[in-house]
Amino acid sequence: MTRSAWLKFICVLALVYTWAMVAQASESPKLQTASTHPIQYYLSLPEGWTAGKKWPVVVIIDSADREFLQTATTFAQARQHRPFILITPLVVTNGGAGYRSVPTYHYSDAVWERIQDAGAFRFDMDGIAAIMQDVVKQYSGEDKYFITGLEAAGHTIWGIVFNHPEVLRGAAIVCSNYLGRWVDEAHISSAAERTRLPVRNFIGSKDELCSPGHPIYTQMQKAISIAEAHGYGNVSITTVEGKGHERFAEEVLAYFSSLIAPANAARLARVVRSHKSHALATAMPPKVTGPPGHACVLKIEIPKPANASNNTGTHELPDRFSDTAAATVPIDKATLPRIASKGAGPFGEPPTMGWAHTAFIAACHASGLAERLAALTSIPVTIPAAVSNTRYATPNTNIAVRHSIAAIPVCRRTSVATANAESGKSRT
Repeated sequence: MTRSAWLKFICVLALVYTWAMVAQASESPKLQTASTHPIQYYLSLPEGWTAGKKWPVVVIIDSADREFLQTATTFAQARQHRPFILITPLVVTNGGAGYRSVPTYHYSDAVWERIQDAGAFRFDMDGIAAIMQDVVKQYSGEDKYFITGLEAAGHTIWGIVFNHPEVLRGAAIVCSNYLGRWVDEAHISSAAERTRLPVRNFIGSKDELCSPGHPIYTQMQKAISIAEAHGYGNVSITTVEGKGHERFAEEVLAYFSSLIAPANAARLARVVRSHKSHALATAMPPKVTGPPGHACVLKIEIPKPANASNNTGTHELPDRFSDTAAATVPIDKATLPRIASKGAGPFGEPPTMGWAHTAFIAACHASGLAERLAALTSIPVTIPAAVSNTRYATPNTNIAVRHSIAAIPVCRRTSVATANAESGKSRT
């Protein structure tokens, strides 16, 4: 197969893979089983998902109604352009009795026996951990996840919050139940992450089941009090006006979005600081060394400012100065050439050049005077056998001056003494 044919084949494969991923990201939630655990879950990838970046994950626990697919679909529709991978596991700790006969479960008898032997909370915790391993590995999900749920989902969520706060990025619980299930209140987690873990409780202003004095409201207040007493320092309650007893998918995802924004800003700040440190490091000139009497070439990066650095108008760097500046130093104690930003004015401002100065330089170029002056004022320089790339030094000049001097043709620089020596004459 020719090289051209191979390239076409690879391009076709890349397109097929891309179409498959986009199609999967835009489809309805799909039922899957964890690779290392029998727990099942609905998966929904965000719009524009690719494997090349990390994606935040939201685990959605349904209420005692156990309408897993309906819940997964509701959150997928509310997500819109938000970047969340949505996971809706078929947990068994979310309240209610006789759940084994609920038709929305698809577990075999062997799985139900495992749940009975291991315990419901152990099954769910191990199952969610296995799901997250798959999501991180296969779908580039982040290691920690957000968690949300309505009413009886609070049994599961508070169990995770009080036992394993270190696995969470945040929790949003809507009108939550709490009866201490799966929680040993004498041994609540002391992980350091609990002090900063955002836990927000949502209630609707029209939700009669979660109004003060109602049993669910009392349970929620108890859970909040226990959390605060054990060092959970970021627990809050939010009332949503005009809403009743519902999942609050839009409000919950908006809340989680507000939590990932500061993290992204902090990550961007770290990147900016890293770039600044790199720029400072590269701006430091190299150590100048070399044998006495040899030409030493200093290559110093010159930044390319968007605006003019002086008052003579906007300038562009000529080609021969756009990358590096070079200085020929014919002594063993080489020093850096002065730059325009040092010692020019009383406040450190760069020197400026007027139109008369520019016109004078142009006239010198046209008349050839520059070459004759250079021949009279040059000093002998011992050049190594290798080809020298040295250029005229341009100390104490600004960009405009360097631009003008750049137009001077590079010519051989020979002193009078050297010329006499080459011609056989001696100087008296």
